[in-house]
Amino acid sequence: MSMQQRFATSCQRRSDVVGAFLATQHVCLQVLCAAAEGAASQHPRGESAGHAASPLPPMTAMTLHFLNTQAHQERLSIVSQSSLDADLQRLNEPNWWRSVDVEQGVCVDLGACLPRLRHLRLTATKPQRHRDVDDADVDDDRALTLLTLASAARLKKLRILRIELSWLSDVNVLRISSSLVELDLAGTNVTDEGIQGLASIPTLEVVNLAGCKRVTDVTCLRHCSALRSIDVSSTSVTDSGIQGLEWIPSLISLSLAFCAAVRSVACLRVSKSLRELNLLGSSVSMAATVKLADALPSLRRLSLSWCGTVALKR
Repeated sequence: MSMQQRFATSCQRRSDVVGAFLATQHVCLQVLCAAAEGAASQHPRGESAGHAASPLPPMTAMTLHFLNTQAHQERLSIVSQSSLDADLQRLNEPNWWRSVDVEQGVCVDLGACLPRLRHLRLTATKPQRHRDVDDADVDDDRALTLLTLASAARLKKLRILRIELSWLSDVNVLRISSSLVELDLAGTNVTDEGIQGLASIPTLEVVNLAGCKRVTDVTCLRHCSALRSIDVSSTSVTDSGIQGLEWIPSLISLSLAFCAAVRSVACLRVSKSLRELNLLGSSVSMAATVKLADALPSLRRLSLSWCGTVALKR
């Protein structure tokens, strides 16, 4: 068989497959329409309310389940305390919501209202009051937000938590979480003491502390055995502040970009799992970098751009 004949045969096979798929979809559509018409004819509008409806055909039930699944993907934004009730009643069953944004100054008992919540974002998108103008109101807003955060820690299905509050300095309330997988604290005011509680979250896999200027030590994270990714870029973390991270068995990615206080990463040489290391703009030494690259068996990506003490030999 010539090359042209083989190509023509291949194209014909692909055309047949596509045609069969479209035909199947057409049949499914006909089944759905027939099922809907049959249900309507069996139960006209004049039927008594007390008569129980027959169960939906399997295809129709599956389709309704699919539509419900799509509804679960929608995001609910709670922007004020006064609108809270209306927001939660936008669906007949508020616990359908999986992803929710809560504005600063709003107190929500998430366990009671949204027990199946998986993704929560605490944010401050509205213009904030100046503390020197009305300190009491600012403190009240923050206190209400902390109550919402405390309720989030008790959620059994929460997996992703993003906090966009520049004033927040302590997240130890999250120590009781049993489901949290990803925690984003980038740009917040958290301190070394304020993140100690993270060591008690067994499910934690991703921690983002980028831009947290008051963070100098993240050794507490060595107790999080499920951690895969840690980002402490643009923080004040030091050489001693990353001790112990090398013993995390699942750690794949570590970013120390623009950490001026980091001058040596020799402690990471014993890591067996580290694949990506970002030293962009840090103060690492060439000697430490060369030894590290040779010692890490799993390392696939090493970023060294703009490192002040790294020079290429010519």
